Amino acid sequence: MIPAGKRVLLDHLLLIVNVLTIEGTLIIDETTGSLNLVAETIIVNQGTLTIMNPTVATTPHTYGITILFKGVKTEGKTTKGIVCNSCNLEIYGNPPEFRWLPSAEATTTATIEVPTTTNSNPWTTSKTILIGPSGSNINAIDAKTITNIATATNVATITPDSALSGTRVRTAGTTNINYVVGAEVALQSRNIMMYGMDDGFGIKIEINGPMADLGKRVIIKDVEMRKCGQHSTPSSSCISFNNNGDLTGSTVEGVVMVNTYARMLTLNGGSSLTINNNVGYNVDGSGIVLETGAEMNNAITNNLVMRLKSNPKLGGIDLSPAGIYITNPNNKVTGNAVSGSDADGIVFSLRDTATGIGYNRNLCPSGMALLESQNNLVHTNARYGLRIENFAPRQIPCLASRNDSLADPFFNPVVRANFQGFIVALSPVGVYAENIG
Repeated sequence: MIPAGKRVLLDHLLLIVNVLTIEGTLIIDETTGSLNLVAETIIVNQGTLTIMNPTVATTPHTYGITILFKGVKTEGKTTKGIVCNSCNLEIYGNPPEFRWLPSAEATTTATIEVPTTTNSNPWTTSKTILIGPSGSNINAIDAKTITNIATATNVATITPDSALSGTRVRTAGTTNINYVVGAEVALQSRNIMMYGMDDGFGIKIEINGPMADLGKRVIIKDVEMRKCGQHSTPSSSCISFNNNGDLTGSTVEGVVMVNTYARMLTLNGGSSLTINNNVGYNVDGSGIVLETGAEMNNAITNNLVMRLKSNPKLGGIDLSPAGIYITNPNNKVTGNAVSGSDADGIVFSLRDTATGIGYNRNLCPSGMALLESQNNLVHTNARYGLRIENFAPRQIPCLASRNDSLADPFFNPVVRANFQGFIVALSPVGVYAENIG
């Protein structure tokens, strides 16, 4: 245990602990070099855990850090991961130039062509890439090691270590806007990697309690999480935020979640969180979920979710998974891509009131205005591209838009919601809307 008021700099290259409790400060910086840490659980109770380069604040850690969580499934006990209770948690991995790229094509299973904005290699050999589906086959996904990259003008031809599971098709068209749809390709490899044993009970990062109101923040950047999420009851996402209130200054960015046992990320009652440029691959259940209707002013931007699988062990909305699931329209959802879902791409299922203990019952998400939805891409899904349910935005959200007992029955005008630049391709139904106004 690191007690409150104590500051510890970790300088062991291999550290094995059971439960590590931090009430003071633990720093893992460049002076440690590469590090292997084996633990059951790391609990940060209002303290600070920092993994970064100390020479410049917020500079990424450049050495390799591997954390193996070996906790076991125990009902009623928090195990296997990092639990932050109103803490400062800052993890800065080394960001690649490109976290993911769209519109790839593979005319054979031997190579794949990836468009780039530069003429240089987007990644390097020996790194692992994740390749999503295209066309009509939602199951065509691959995790491959790069053995060679050849570049030409605005394209990189990548040779993987073994044949792809199938070819990838790139299609283009014009329906009000020009679009190109192919397979997305993401870089899996990160210098900070967390993983669990292959036992169906994955690792998690859990953020609990007030944050910005207590001067706390969570920044998780460019971390690779393998076998994350838990099937337990209730299920735990790879990353979950619970009852945090104001999350101004907190960010989840560039995190890669691979072969998960539950959702990528669940936000339960938090606002003003940035969720940017993350990648989910082969996900059990839904991807990014804003759960209760109390979540507002969050930025869900430039994320990629590839292959979402229905899982009866998770239940609820995870039986019909969506890459992004929104219950309050007062959020920014832009530049995201979803492919290979057993059900839907992006869902706006708006609640009449916020749910959960302590949330404002005077908040009426189904009547609130859409903050922003722009330039999202959904393709190669089994059911709906965009699903909108129970949404009738109006000037006074908690009052009906019409009251015939008044002299002016239309006293509460409706507000237009614009889903701009939304592209749906290769899905049975492009847009499904129910109970909208």
